[in-house]
Amino acid sequence: MIKLIIRRNEPVKAWLLIEAIKEETRQNIIRLLIEKGELTLTDIQKEIPKTLPTLLFHMNLLEKTGIISWRLVKRGKKNVKAYFLKEKLVKMEVDIEVFSRAVNLKQLKELVKKMIDAYLQKKKFLPRRFSINEIMEILGTDVYTATALKDYVETFEETLIEILGEKFSDKIVQLEKDPERISQQLGIDLYWSIKLLKHLKLL
Repeated sequence: MIKLIIRRNEPVKAWLLIEAIKEETRQNIIRLLIEKGELTLTDIQKEIPKTLPTLLFHMNLLEKTGIISWRLVKRGKKNVKAYFLKEKLVKMEVDIEVFSRAVNLKQLKELVKKMIDAYLQKKKFLPRRFSINEIMEILGTDVYTATALKDYVETFEETLIEILGEKFSDKIVQLEKDPERISQQLGIDLYWSIKLLKHLKLL
């Protein structure tokens, strides 16, 4: 049974999966998890001689694709992350025209900044979810770019939060770290205000 499906309107997720499975270290990690089952980062390092930060980078990327996951397990007196292969079979549809807009992540990140500014100026509110039609209307972009941008925000949510942090960090301190007040005063959904406070380590 296919559990992980990447649809044609998810070009960033498709790009991530292709990137994840084509690189040698990540291929070795996947093979190791298939052979050994559940492994901690330290376990993986014993088999794949890379630094822990390097391995963590690869694990995070694989996790973002949805093919691996982790759970906390007891090792001695500590709880540590144990990684496991979540999906072995993936179905992916690729719309080449949409996909071609998704491969430049740097450009998409810049578009996120413009999108945030446009929402706050034109709509006076940054919603929790973004629709393709609304992105097209606000940015004056085509459907392919809007589709890629929507998928980018959903896949790299932390990027949007980082941009909000750079934009509003001074104001948040003045608003007494109150999520509801931040939401109302800054014109952002309560979800983003809570995430923002956690990102800034104020909650």
